[in-house]
Amino acid sequence: YITYKEAYSKNAQVIINTTPVGMYPKTNDQPIELDSFTDLEAVVDVVYNPLKTKLIIDAQSRGIKAIGGLYMLYAQAVKAAEIFCNKEIKADVFNEILKEKQN
Repeated sequence: YITYKEAYSKNAQVIINTTPVGMYPKTNDQPIELDSFTDLEAVVDVVYNPLKTKLIIDAQSRGIKAIGGLYMLYAQAVKAAEIFCNKEIKADVFNEILKEKQN
């Protein structure tokens, strides 16, 4: 990891936010401003509530690929269910649930 101060001195291609900044109820917060990242290709924000954080919306408005934390949250839930139920959950079931939630 690097600090926010260090982040601004580098020209990152990918930013991954693993902090709760931007999570409900403080949805107007954004952990880092994207203006100075001219080579930025993708943003990942592990926050899942809201589905699209201010960081994700900012990245997408700039034409940058961006994804929120819902996929990770669901993947963790599926793995936990498999362990507790001792039963495999098929990927198509997982993907259908995720697709429904994202719409």
